[in-house]
Amino acid sequence: MKFYIVTMGCKINQYESQALKEQWEKSGLSEEKQVENADFILVNSCAVTSETVTELHALVRRIHKKNALAKIYITGCAAQLFAEELKDLAGVESVIAQSNKEQLLALSEQNISSFKHALLREEDKKIGTDLHFPLFQLSDYNRTRAVVKIQDGCSHFCTYCIVPYTRGASVSRQESDILKEIERLIDAGFHEIILSGINLRLFGKDFAEKRNFWNLLESIEEKFSSKKNQIRFRISSLDPSQLGEEALKFFSQSTLFVPHLHISLQSGDEFILNRMGRGHYSLKSVDDFLKSLSNIWSLYALGADFITGFSGESEESFLKTKTYIENLPLTYGHIFPYSERPQTKAAEYTEQLPVVVRKERAKILRAIIEKKQQEFLKKLTKQEQLAVLIQNTEGKGVSEYYTTCIVSGNHRPKELIFAKPQRVEENKIICEPSR
Repeated sequence: MKFYIVTMGCKINQYESQALKEQWEKSGLSEEKQVENADFILVNSCAVTSETVTELHALVRRIHKKNALAKIYITGCAAQLFAEELKDLAGVESVIAQSNKEQLLALSEQNISSFKHALLREEDKKIGTDLHFPLFQLSDYNRTRAVVKIQDGCSHFCTYCIVPYTRGASVSRQESDILKEIERLIDAGFHEIILSGINLRLFGKDFAEKRNFWNLLESIEEKFSSKKNQIRFRISSLDPSQLGEEALKFFSQSTLFVPHLHISLQSGDEFILNRMGRGHYSLKSVDDFLKSLSNIWSLYALGADFITGFSGESEESFLKTKTYIENLPLTYGHIFPYSERPQTKAAEYTEQLPVVVRKERAKILRAIIEKKQQEFLKKLTKQEQLAVLIQNTEGKGVSEYYTTCIVSGNHRPKELIFAKPQRVEENKIICEPSR
């Protein structure tokens, strides 16, 4: 029996799709590269914005049109909240809630019919009552840079965020399992590993013996220090409240982690941050951290997430965010127009802005960040060399500074090479091998 997996959304969904693929192949199922030839299709969905759910509907329609005989299974965050509307889409055999996703690990040719009625049950809506880290694990990855999932769920409940309602309370993965998985991926030939989770700030808070994210990174550094220049690590996204003395101490001593941070800032106005339920950090603390970090990393990549047009965002609030972004040493950024999500507190706020205003403000901020990105790319061309992780046979790769590079010559995907930057073309740094 042949399967085809479509993954929407975040790195955690990508990780879980890979884990399902590996387990299904061990069970005798085979992955099909063309959707038209698959016996069944899994759509691993996202629900972070209303647009992603609309996209999911369109995606399922396209899949069914291409392969009307295949059974379509939908899982993921959208399946947790929108099961009733999704099960009625043409071609959909079953909707498996995010809280039941790990049950798909047991799917085989013999028992696939049992998933016919695996819809969201009433008891599944009480996610987080039986906390355990989902049983997903992997030893390979379908991309050149591997993701390791270290934490799931979120217990913070930002007023705009649907994730606590789709993935439940925060749960951390055991450190020993994380280290073993990293070792498997290194043995499989990976030279870059991305540590990812839903909210890394909450890592370790559910352990009996309290351990935090920085403690885990210290363990990784200690275990794999002998592989310096062979393996590098990247952090997917950090909460601003994680940026303090522990972080500075770790980065000052690390030899394995790349000089790149991505921060979930969300706004440059304290009033809006409080309305978002994100009053647990201050913008000044972020500024102070970045100034101190520049004494450790003379050059580093910095990305951030921002939401525009949040409920109650006045013109003054928006201009504060605009000014804040102009002053940040950003090298790229992700800007999201605010989208009301069901069950969230902010969806009930009365001061909602027109969608056109949200999108226009997003456009303004993207233009600022685009200019910063271009300046950073030009700056990198002055470097003696970049460490580039090759991603395809055409020499496309990613540098330690999270920039796209094109390296001349013949190279293998997953190869980590040093390259001399030459110039910038279409947001890519053109390089030549330096050794």
